[in-house]
Amino acid sequence: MFDDSRNVTLCLGRALDKILEHSPSVPSLVVSNLQEIAIFFPHKPEKQSSGPGAFERIRCTQLPLALRALVTAYLNKSLPFGKFLVIPNIHGEYDRTIISPKGPPQNQGPGSLPTDDHVFETCKRYSNFDLTTLIRDRLRAMQFFRWKEHILKHKSKLIARPDDLLTTTANDSGLQPVPSLRPLFAFDPSELPADTTMHIQETQRDCPLAISGLADLLAQSKCFSVKVQGVIAEGTEWSICTVYRCTLTSVDGEPVSSPPLCLKLFDDCFQPLDTPTSKDIEDDLDLVGWFDQLVHAEAFASNEAAAYEKLDAVQGSIIPRYYGVHKFIMSDGLALHGILMEYIDGQSLNSVAMDRISSEKLIKLVKSCHHAARVLDLADINQRDWHAGQILLYTNPTTNVTHAVLIDFAATTQSWKIGDLNFTGNYSEVLRALLRRCAESGGNRRTVWEHFGEPDDWDAVQTGFRDDTGAGSWDVHAPDLFPYILSPRSNPPEQASNVRISLGSSL
Repeated sequence: MFDDSRNVTLCLGRALDKILEHSPSVPSLVVSNLQEIAIFFPHKPEKQSSGPGAFERIRCTQLPLALRALVTAYLNKSLPFGKFLVIPNIHGEYDRTIISPKGPPQNQGPGSLPTDDHVFETCKRYSNFDLTTLIRDRLRAMQFFRWKEHILKHKSKLIARPDDLLTTTANDSGLQPVPSLRPLFAFDPSELPADTTMHIQETQRDCPLAISGLADLLAQSKCFSVKVQGVIAEGTEWSICTVYRCTLTSVDGEPVSSPPLCLKLFDDCFQPLDTPTSKDIEDDLDLVGWFDQLVHAEAFASNEAAAYEKLDAVQGSIIPRYYGVHKFIMSDGLALHGILMEYIDGQSLNSVAMDRISSEKLIKLVKSCHHAARVLDLADINQRDWHAGQILLYTNPTTNVTHAVLIDFAATTQSWKIGDLNFTGNYSEVLRALLRRCAESGGNRRTVWEHFGEPDDWDAVQTGFRDDTGAGSWDVHAPDLFPYILSPRSNPPEQASNVRISLGSSL
C-alpha cells in the first residue's frame, strides 16, 4: 500500500480515487492488504497538494482482530446513532399507560372512596392499593399519603419480637413470577479467573442445616415454623426490611432443633415518602411523579431471591446459603414475605471491629472483596446501593480463613430485557466503601488501594480517588480492551497533517 518513501502506491491511489468518485462524501476509509491497516480521511487536507488526504497507518499484533474492531468502530461512527449498534438505555422507562392486568383490588367506581378509618384499618402494605388508580385519582392519592403518615406514626418497624413464633407454608411464597421474564445471562462459574475460583473453594463453609440433618427435610417440607431469637438489623430510615436471628422449631408439624438462621422480612409500608399537600396534588397535572419512588415488598423479595438463585454455585462462601423466599405469618396474623438464609456470625464493615482490625486481616478482607465483586460482575448482578453494612468480615472458626461475605441483594439489578443496560459498578463501589471506612477508622487507605487489585477487562469503570493527604489522587480504569491495536503511527510531518482516532469514542 505504501512505497519505501511512505507514499501511497499508484495502485492504492487509483483505488481510492474510484471509491471517492462513487462516494465523494465518505468521511473515512479503512484499507488493508492483510499485512497492515491504514485509515484515510479524504476531507481532512494534508499539508501538500498531492495525495488522498490525511491518513494513519495502524500498528497491530493481531491484524484480523484489529481490522474487525476498526471497521466496526468507523461504521458505527458514520451511521446515525443507534442504527448499527443498539445502545441500551441505562435509565429505563416508566410506562405511564400501564393497566393492572387483574384490575384494582377494590371497587374504584364513582362514590366508592372509603373512609380514612377503613383504609387505616384494612390496608397493610402497598399491594392493598392499585397504583393505576392512584395516579389517576387525586382524592385517592391524597388518602394514600394520609395512610402512609398514619402507619409511620402508629406502627413499629420491628414487626417481629424475640420469642415470636412465625409459621409459613414452605416453598409457597405467593409470589407469581412472570413466565417470560427471566435473566438474560446465566452465571457460569467456569468463567471465573483461577484466583477467584480458588478463593471460593478456600472460603467454603459447611452447611449448618446439612450438619444437623435438616437441609433436605426443609427443602422437601410443606410447612415449617421459626422462633425469633433477636434483632440483627432494623435497617436505615430508607429501608423496608428488618433482619432477625431465628431457629427452626418445627417442620411439617414435627418438632426440630436447628442452628441459628437469618430471617429477612419485607414490609414496604415503612418506606418514607415525601407527602404532597392538597395544593401540590392540585397543581401537578401528572401524579406519576409522586409515586416514582415506590418500592414494593413483593418486588424486592423476588429480586433478592433471583440473585441468590443465580449465585447458587457460590453460596456458603462469599454469600450466605439461601433457604428460599416464603410468606411468613406474624403473631398478629399479618402475612409478610421473607427470605430464610444462613446466619453469618461476622462483623459488618461499619462495626467497631473495623476500628481495631489488624493489617493482615484487612488485606485478606480487601482481596476477598475484589473476588466477591468480580463474581457479581460475571453473574450480571449489580448492587445499586453499596454501603458498609452489606459487607461482613468473617473468620471461619474451623479453617481460620478470614474473608468477606456479601449480603442484601434486594436492590440489585440484572439484565431482563435486551434493550435495557445493566450497568455494573461493583468494583468501584466496593472499593469506595472500603476506602471510606478505612478513612473513618484512621487506617491507611493506600493498604486498601494496593491490595484491592486492578479492574477486570470487562469493567467499564472510570473514576478516581483521593489519597490520605487529599493532595494526590488515583485514577482507576480497566485495561485496554484492544491491546492488539498499538498506538497509531502517523504520516511523516512533511507529508500530511494527521488526526488521531479514539477507539473509545468510536466504539
